[in-house]
Amino acid sequence: MPDTFKGYADAQKQAGKLYKRLKEGQIERPALLDSNNVYKVMYPVLCDISTEEMWVLLLNSSSKLIRKVRISCGGINSAPVDIRVIMKQALYYNAVSFIMVHNHPSGARKPSSADDRLTEAMKKAAETLDIRLVDHVIVAGNNYYSYADEGKL
Repeated sequence: MPDTFKGYADAQKQAGKLYKRLKEGQIERPALLDSNNVYKVMYPVLCDISTEEMWVLLLNSSSKLIRKVRISCGGINSAPVDIRVIMKQALYYNAVSFIMVHNHPSGARKPSSADDRLTEAMKKAAETLDIRLVDHVIVAGNNYYSYADEGKL
């Protein structure tokens, strides 16, 4: 068997073992208790994308990550977000809270007025369903903005 196929087979085995350990609860998922942890989780996902993407991090009652879900992919300076899609995901995965995360490919840290409106609308929608919007983090290059840190949530 050529080395490349053997390497691929080994990688598949390791991935299978990792998946089993994760399913068995042997790998502890960290609690996302502050914006810096959120940034560390999402920076690798969003750091080199040239268009905006909106993600939600769905959390359990211990603030541990249940699932990361990409909600939308947009253009250079916007990504359409349907509040109902986020709420559907939160309900489907039994999340008690969630964090919205999106990127600004321009590197601008400051949220736009559209970001502010979306955050407020999302907060109200979540409250209606007794789900808590913990934070909205904007990944902007090697920096980030947190609505919670700025006292806007």
